[in-house]
Amino acid sequence: MPPGCRFEPRCPMRFAPCPTVEPQLYDVQGVQARCLLHDPAYRDQATAGV
Repeated sequence: MPPGCRFEPRCPMRFAPCPTVEPQLYDVQGVQARCLLHDPAYRDQATAGV
C-alpha cells in the first residue's frame, strides 16, 4: 500500500497530510474511524479551508 490514507484519492474531505500520513484508529461515538479529521494534531489544519 502507498503511504497515507487509503481513501484519500476518493475522499471529498481530504486535506494536505492525507496522502502521506496514515491515520490511526479513532473511536467516534462508538464507531471506529480511521481518518485524520478525528486527530487533534491535524484538526485545525483540516478546518482551515472551511
